[in-house]
Formats: sequence, structure tokens, C-alpha cells
Amino acid sequence: MNVNILGSPSKYIQGRDVLERAGTYLAPYGERILLLADRDVLPLVKDKLQKGTVDTGTELCFAIFSGESTEEEVERVIKLAEEKNCGAIAGCGGGKTIDAAKAAGCKGNFKTIVIPTAASTDAPCSSLAVMYSGEGEWLYDFFLKQNPDLVLADTQIIASAPVRLLVSGIGDAFATFYEARACRNAYADNMFQGKGTNASFALAALCRDILLEDGYRAKQAAENNCVTKALENVIEANIYLSGVGFESNGCAIAHGIYNGFTRLKKGSYLHGECVAFGTLVQLIAENVPAAELEQVYTFFERVGLPTSLAELGLSLTEEELAAAAQASSDIGISHNMPFDVDQDILRDAILAADFIGRSRKEEEKS
Repeated sequence: MNVNILGSPSKYIQGRDVLERAGTYLAPYGERILLLADRDVLPLVKDKLQKGTVDTGTELCFAIFSGESTEEEVERVIKLAEEKNCGAIAGCGGGKTIDAAKAAGCKGNFKTIVIPTAASTDAPCSSLAVMYSGEGEWLYDFFLKQNPDLVLADTQIIASAPVRLLVSGIGDAFATFYEARACRNAYADNMFQGKGTNASFALAALCRDILLEDGYRAKQAAENNCVTKALENVIEANIYLSGVGFESNGCAIAHGIYNGFTRLKKGSYLHGECVAFGTLVQLIAENVPAAELEQVYTFFERVGLPTSLAELGLSLTEEELAAAAQASSDIGISHNMPFDVDQDILRDAILAADFIGRSRKEEEKS
């Protein structure tokens, strides 16, 4: 029997300086909360969080993230939360910190809170945690029992993050609609092993529309550490609309390319940057109308997303390209398309996407 399933966090809160009122939002989840953050993020949020919780009596126990979302790290975080008698685990920072906290919350039966400090991925709202090896190689996606209990997004903190992170988040979020459309056309399952709802597809379309309308202005605002309405809209698109949209509709080639490329252990790209290039690969494999492909290339160029392998820091031999295409084809989500996908199709689409991207750059210079 086919069922339609949509998942989302229990509560999503976004606004300027919400961490200064954190106690109000965190109190329902326990008197003591383990907060996981890396060494760079913790100094940015610690004072605000402590001041924001002083009046509510919520005690925060701080733990330093190891740097990779591994099975070992998840077990360590669970043990810390149990030793400190915490009622919830909060992941504060970027995608891997958040994934480790979510996985620990699920496996240890704790309430799960996510506090993103950048709008760099759509990890905060999802019930999926990506697990990596100690060397940063993608291993598998761990599916949680439910989405986070609370997502708390402070737009002033996010506006102060490196602009590249925001742009990477735009790349990750921009794929949401195109992968949702592919899954819908292929009648493929979403991340909940059901079909996407009309509401989830509408969220994916809204995500793309907001990015096309406000993406460049949001980047300009972030470059000046300003919280504008355009930036607020894009933060919501990157974190919430994409987070609910990708999970409740499904992923396809765009994310399959990222997962495959990580096997190369080469390059200098962020998650969303590689997913953006994967979106181009997917659209070429689909043979979408020229006007649509032109729109995506133009948008990526304007906001600063990569459109070639070189911009991902990749220079591949024929053998490495074949390996990347094979690894991407081995990823199940790459086959959530309304046509058969294999290594040859992906290899040729990668080459075509790269050639078009390089050619456009050359034309721009001349």
C-alpha cells in the first residue's frame, strides 16, 4: 500500500538574537542539557547561551565536538550526557556537529535540539544523520526515530558566519526542488519510505523561488553582517524549507554525486558546493530545456557556486572520473530518476557539466 509521509521538527524558531532568550525555548526539554560544539563555535555562542538561560535555571553542560560525525563520537557524546544526567542533547554549529548530536540523541533516547550557527546545510531539521569515517569519507545515512524536537536559528549569529557557508547552504538547498521533481516523476520513495505529499513538494518549490529571488541579496547582506529580510528568507529556505523538502520528497543524482565524490578523498569543496555541481549533472542527465539549464548556471555564477570540477578543487584522471561516476552510481538515491541511471550516464553528464561551466567562464573573460 502506498502512503504519503511528511516529516518536520516539532518546533522551528528563527530570529535575531534568539540565543539571548534561549532559556525560554530550552526549558521544556530538561533542567540540564548537553551542548555539543566545536572549538571555533563554542566561543561564539557560550556567553549568549549562558546569559539567555540564567533566569530559567536551565543548566548547559558544554562538550567539544571531535570534528567528525563518527560512530565513536556518537557513543562518546551519549556517555557524557548520561554521566551529567542531561535530559537533552543540543548540537550547536555546522552539519557534522549537528549530525553527531542528532544521532546521539536518538541512540541514547534524549530529546534533541539543534542550534545552527550557519545556514550551510539542511541538516538541522531532518531526521537523518550522516555518518563518516574518521577520515571524513561518507559511510551511510543513519535514520533517526523522529525529527529534532527543537531547531533554534539565531539569524544574527548566522549573518556573522563566513559568507562561503551561506552560499554553500544555497547550493544544498537549491537542489531540493530538482531532486523532489525527479522523485515525483519517478514515483520514488522519500526518506521515510513513503511518497512525498503535495505540501512537501510545494515547500521544495518555494525553497527554489526564494533562493532565485533573494539569494544574491542575502549574500550581500551576509558580506556586511546585516540581517535583512532577504537574508531571513534565505536562512529559512536553507535550513527549514530544504530540510523538510529534501527529506519528505527524496534525493536524487545531485546528492548521489556528492556522496560518490567523497570516495575520492580529493578536492576542496563544502557539501553544498559539491551538491550544486551535482545539480548541474542531474539536469544535464535529464536533458532539461536549455532555458532552465541557463537559469541555473547563471544563478550559480552570480552567487558564487561552482560550475566546474576545477572550482571544486578537482583535477581528475580518466580512471578517477570513472571511479567517481561508479561510486555515484552505487549510491541508491542516484537512481531516483524517471529513467535508468548507470556509470556511463553519470560520467558523461559530469564531463558535460564541467565543459559547459568552463566554457562559460572562458566566454566571460573574452
